[in-house]
Amino acid sequence: MQIIDVRRESRVKEIRVIVAILGVFFWGGSQAADTEAKSLDDSVQALKVQALELEQALSKLEEELLFPDDTRISIFLSLGTAKGFTLDAVELKLDDTIVTNYLYGARKMSALQSGGIQRLFQGNIKNGKHKFEISYIGRGTKGQRYQQTSSYIVRKKKGAKYIELSIAAPDENKEPVFSMKEWD
Repeated sequence: MQIIDVRRESRVKEIRVIVAILGVFFWGGSQAADTEAKSLDDSVQALKVQALELEQALSKLEEELLFPDDTRISIFLSLGTAKGFTLDAVELKLDDTIVTNYLYGARKMSALQSGGIQRLFQGNIKNGKHKFEISYIGRGTKGQRYQQTSSYIVRKKKGAKYIELSIAAPDENKEPVFSMKEWD
């Protein structure tokens, strides 16, 4: 009902703007034209604000419809204590289906090294057990290549599920490994 009212109000404002423009052309007058132009600018600005508010409401509604809490799963990636490690690529499989591939450039890598967390995947899955597999390719401080794949079994219950995968190395000379945290 609110969307219809917003549309109706928008339509009324559009008609007012058209009438104001026609008034300027047909009846002229510099002072009246200035007043109408200012009124027109105010109307345009008000319409922009309303459009932004409507877009925000629609985005929120879209996310709620596409990713309902009961079936939502979100998987994030962070870099723990992996000094000198450069991540080149990550692949994520969920129930033997590739759901995400990422290649990392300097900017994305810098963000992760600065403590950033990347959302690798957000989607819907049924309740129950699910297998996911994460693989990475990266380089160490001395240019050595690292590649690892880890598998995890996750039990999805009713409600949203959040998983953080962290790549960390206990020592600069050792291969980084995955660790996992779950939030229900």
